[in-house]
Amino acid sequence: AYASPYNYTDFNVVFGSQTYCAAYAYSYIYAPSAVSAYLWIGSADGVKVWLTAPSPGGPSLFTHDVYRSYVADQDRVAIPLKAGWNGILVKISQDTGEWKFSVKVCDSAGNALPGIATSF
Repeated sequence: AYASPYNYTDFNVVFGSQTYCAAYAYSYIYAPSAVSAYLWIGSADGVKVWLTAPSPGGPSLFTHDVYRSYVADQDRVAIPLKAGWNGILVKISQDTGEWKFSVKVCDSAGNALPGIATSF
């Protein structure tokens, strides 16, 4: 498990400087009841997201295959959270340079949702 001291995860810190590769991050999101939420995502470079519950191995929720610098909240995607723990898998592709990402669980306006928690 890696807990970043920042509001993003920098894979260059975790794995050292790398080029032309990808890394995955897995976490859990807890919702006290079923709710429609949004992921606010920032990435350098490309990003792909899967919600692994209730259908493990299901299709990805979001893909943005792009070469770009990191900016928080560059992308927003609606996600259906079931009551209880939901797994989330994030893939960040790397070309060169920055290799970082952030994911926030919010409502459509970017506000925190009551009762939402995360865990490794």
